[in-house]
Amino acid sequence: AVPAIREAIRDPLLTVPAGLIDVAALAARAADAWLLWHQSAEHRTDVGRILPRLVTDARIAARTADGSDRRAASAVLADVYALVQHEVVWASEAELTWTAADRAMTAAQDADTPEALAGAAWTLGMVQRGAGDTDAALTLAQEAAGLLEPRLEDADDEMRGLYGALQLHAATTAARAGREGDAWRHWDAA
Repeated sequence: AVPAIREAIRDPLLTVPAGLIDVAALAARAADAWLLWHQSAEHRTDVGRILPRLVTDARIAARTADGSDRRAASAVLADVYALVQHEVVWASEAELTWTAADRAMTAAQDADTPEALAGAAWTLGMVQRGAGDTDAALTLAQEAAGLLEPRLEDADDEMRGLYGALQLHAATTAARAGREGDAWRHWDAA
């Protein structure tokens, strides 16, 4: 699946098909892809089959939607790029993993929601940690958790889960850096 995913990411999309993509339907497809990732016994194979089209459609939607739909489409695109990072991290060149994580952050910035930004930060932080840049990964996880923390009292389970995931990411990163006290502090926060 990696060559088709790589092509979907690298395609310059100078022209896009006429007509708008239904952002709600696109979000449902992305959610289904994540569900498949978590439930399938052969998740890389199964998700790899659908990711190229999902990447292309999400890129087109983020480019062609207007107003609040554009921000929503950008949030979906950030989420799709996060899934791409999961798919390709052990199966492709490091450059493709970095590209997916960086584009997730750019799309999240276009979406401009705390959830999209925090999710993209989690993805980028995973890549940073994997590359050995534990300081940047830890800082990013802490800053992203800081975006969510003031909203936790009234948050839904998804936002609380994202906050917990960021804290676990910070705990793992601190542990890898040999910072035991920080690792346990983030573990407790998670």
